[in-house]
Amino acid sequence: MKAFKFLLLGLGVFLLFQTVKTVGAGRTLEEFSGLGWKTLPLFFLYGAIYACNTWGWKHAFPRPLPERVPFRDLFEIRVIGETLNSLIPWAASLGGEPVKAHLLYKKHGVRVSEGLASVLIVHTTFYLSLNAFLLGALAVTRRTHPLPPALRDSVIVFLVGLGICAGV
Repeated sequence: MKAFKFLLLGLGVFLLFQTVKTVGAGRTLEEFSGLGWKTLPLFFLYGAIYACNTWGWKHAFPRPLPERVPFRDLFEIRVIGETLNSLIPWAASLGGEPVKAHLLYKKHGVRVSEGLASVLIVHTTFYLSLNAFLLGALAVTRRTHPLPPALRDSVIVFLVGLGICAGV
């Protein structure tokens, strides 16, 4: 297993190298230097978002998690699952969810059904809150950035439909 982890790390470093090589090292450095110190808070912000999401996931289980499940393990399992969600485009950002449930079972004995229920709760609340945020943003910005009526109506119908689907 350790060799597999090093293989994946090597693959990640190789892909990063290829990306920088394709874009160009000079161009990459130019973009980062243009951002300057503004880049650093982005890393902390993303970590804070992951931490808050993990905290919410901890409270989404049907029964409280045993004390033996540390926050760090939940955080790592969440990162693994979200990474798989990002890497598997055909899985509709849900490919890592069964992996999260399986890792919780394997590492801490949390039943897979409880793990799957928790990720279902997390995704449902995420999509409902995202929908509410988008509807609110649309209402607030409609005066300053008016959309053509056909586009506005189609966005509203889409968001209402998305909310209904997430609620169901």
